[in-house]
Amino acid sequence: MNHIFFVLIVSGHFKEELELKQDIYKKLFSEFKGGGRVKFVENLHPALRKRFLDVPPLASLAADFKKGGGFEYTGAILPIDKVPEAWRKGLEISHKYGMICSYVHQVLMGNNMMFGFNYSFNRADEEDVEKTRKALSESNRATLDLGGMVWKGEVGAQRLTMERMDPNTVELIKKVKRMLDPNGIMNPGNWEPAE
Repeated sequence: MNHIFFVLIVSGHFKEELELKQDIYKKLFSEFKGGGRVKFVENLHPALRKRFLDVPPLASLAADFKKGGGFEYTGAILPIDKVPEAWRKGLEISHKYGMICSYVHQVLMGNNMMFGFNYSFNRADEEDVEKTRKALSESNRATLDLGGMVWKGEVGAQRLTMERMDPNTVELIKKVKRMLDPNGIMNPGNWEPAE
């Protein structure tokens, strides 16, 4: 069972934007074996129309592959030209920890793309939880190594980011936090360097 298929929901505010996004995906996937077989469905089958065109789309139901209710992801904001490398790194991380490979992509304005390294896990299985933590940490590190940034990162991702920041920026964050929250009660632990 070495088959991979992707369901991409591509939308645009106007026809030219949609065509641009479709062209970007075709070029992106052409770097992979079998990438020449990218097809866009113009007239969605009625059985699939509601599932994928609802707002929000029900495609997110696929997140619980492990049937354990757990789901984590690294929302990597990357330059588009780094996506093939991120893809390969994500596969490597997934295989290392025995995870199911799952990604979400969203082309953003400019030359950036949201690339989600997704991991579903069984919350009742401590070993599965720990493997997910490690995979998430490696995905966060890979994102930063590729010149990207982690969108809405958990505390571990925040600390990795702060380690790479200019020390003056870290000090500015601390000062703004102290000014806005002198008692340290708003989201304690977030955007605080490891002591």
